[in-house]
Amino acid sequence: MKKGSKLVAISLNPQGKPIVFPFSLAGFTKVVDGEGLDRAAGKARRDALQDQLQKNAEENRKKLIAQQNKERGSTN
Repeated sequence: MKKGSKLVAISLNPQGKPIVFPFSLAGFTKVVDGEGLDRAAGKARRDALQDQLQKNAEENRKKLIAQQNKERGSTN
């Protein structure tokens, strides 16, 4: 795959006819022979994303409760 320029995958649809999926191998050698991922940096990014998602969820929860309380107050 390092010396090739494309990879072709073939599948059959429900009628038994082939479906061709061509994939370019441009940059494949660079990626395979490259340095790889920094696991610590990836974990730090995941942790930061998780923290932000939790903050957003908490803010949205508070807004929803406030909206529900407001609607209850205006209907009584």
